Amino acid sequence: MKKLNKGAFLIESSLKCGFASIMDDKIEKRISLDEILKINSPSTFVFRASGDSMADIGILDNDYVIIKKTPQARIGDIVLAIVDNEFTLKVLKKDKKGFFLEPQNKNYPLIRPMVSLEIFGVALGIARKII
Repeated sequence: MKKLNKGAFLIESSLKCGFASIMDDKIEKRISLDEILKINSPSTFVFRASGDSMADIGILDNDYVIIKKTPQARIGDIVLAIVDNEFTLKVLKKDKKGFFLEPQNKNYPLIRPMVSLEIFGVALGIARKII
């Protein structure tokens, strides 16, 4: 197969992860992860995740997390936040006490800022190297 310089081919049929099946050889169109994830540098950054506090939603240790830099986020967004001068990736929440961050692993506590909570950016997606 010819190596592509930009983008990849999108195959119309889905890839079954159970028993082997016949793969349709129909190419629907050429795609780019930049387009799918709306990557627009210089406002997009890639960070490597560390730890398992987001494992319940599929963000695992050593995953690459694509972050769009923006100070604005909606409740429920996965955000890269600066809480009391430390970066963390969590889900943004709000209650009567104010904004807080919620890990997606029951073994971790909620994070409420002691002094400050600043949004660095919002997660667009993840990439995982499997080999």
